[in-house]
Amino acid sequence: MKCKYCGGEVSLSEKYCPYCGNLNEQTAAHADAMKHFRKDYAETKAGVMETTKRFSGTVANAVIIAVLAILLVVSIFVGNRAWDIAYESVKADAIRHEAEYSRIMDDYLRNEQFLEYHAFTEKRGTNLYSRDAYVSFRGVSYLADYYFSFYRALTEVIAADGYRNAEYQVSSINRGLSGFFEQLDDYWTRDSIVHTELHDRAVGVMESNIGLLLDTYLYIDGDALMEYRNATEGMRLTMLENAVRAYFGGAE
Repeated sequence: MKCKYCGGEVSLSEKYCPYCGNLNEQTAAHADAMKHFRKDYAETKAGVMETTKRFSGTVANAVIIAVLAILLVVSIFVGNRAWDIAYESVKADAIRHEAEYSRIMDDYLRNEQFLEYHAFTEKRGTNLYSRDAYVSFRGVSYLADYYFSFYRALTEVIAADGYRNAEYQVSSINRGLSGFFEQLDDYWTRDSIVHTELHDRAVGVMESNIGLLLDTYLYIDGDALMEYRNATEGMRLTMLENAVRAYFGGAE
């Protein structure tokens, strides 16, 4: 399957996308569904064992094995269908409430509540579905997703009690930051992205906020940020590693 954020290939066994680091919602939905199926399987198994106590020998064992085999096949089939069922359910709900959800999303952007906007779109699935629904939100939604990834990783670095506990987040900061600026270039240059005045303003504020956060906490000013944006991926990661190390006093 494709990651909804970066388009990379991701499997149900991966909780996070290996390319952009965002949560793989399909894995979460699949895990929840399988949890219910395993519970139903266990309860049915217990019932079968209870009702076959009066049988003995080969007949009882054959009955138990046959019923459990059928249940296993059904569980596997339903489990494989669980993600499709969840996908269609969220899709239908998002499209059915498009007018209402669009107003809520615009309010979040208008109030510069970008983290809340991200949480709402994640929960409601408004940036996942339909060729037509929410088309004007797609560009700003992708940017808000990367904004959230960057913000979460940076706050974990700031909250860490030393470089050794923070360095594992450097790659996450880089993925969020690189993804944001790459999507930002697409936003302003790709003809297929629909623009509105409100969304353009929100995108500008997100970009400004990122610059302020980097300058305040990692001492990456405007010139350094421009250097970062023009650098290769490896150079970007090195710049951030040095900045995070300096934040903790140059600790190794």
